[in-house]
Amino acid sequence: METLLYQDMRDSVINHLILKTMYMARPEDVILQEIDKVLDDYVDRVFEISQQNLIDQNKVDTSNLLRTGNIIRNKLNKVIVYPAPYADIPEFGRTAGTPVYSPWLHGWVKRKLGISDPKKIRSVAWAISKSIEKRGIEATPYLRPAIERANKEFGF
Repeated sequence: METLLYQDMRDSVINHLILKTMYMARPEDVILQEIDKVLDDYVDRVFEISQQNLIDQNKVDTSNLLRTGNIIRNKLNKVIVYPAPYADIPEFGRTAGTPVYSPWLHGWVKRKLGISDPKKIRSVAWAISKSIEKRGIEATPYLRPAIERANKEFGF
């Protein structure tokens, strides 16, 4: 009787496995799906850390850099994008000798320095532009440290 019960259970398990594998995706597809899930988790974490880095470094003057950051997701291909035209400056800095178009600074001068006179704004923006051209801007990376931290967290 025990042998018969054991054989019935064994047959049931075997039938279940056969049915499961008949309707299951190919093993390589299952593996690729799992890799894609890990990539999603990883890129989400990198993005989350990079956003927090921007906040911690006070790179949120207009929040444009923070708001426009996003993730482009395709199967097995994830890209973090910061499309703000100046996104590279905090990440990589700016070497001395690189001119800055002073009108780009007008809004910043008005907001940060509280200057409202248009002539004064232009004058101050030009002076800041020349200072940046002479001295450069030190990098305050937000994305590369996020990648390094996520690599440690994920054991990469």
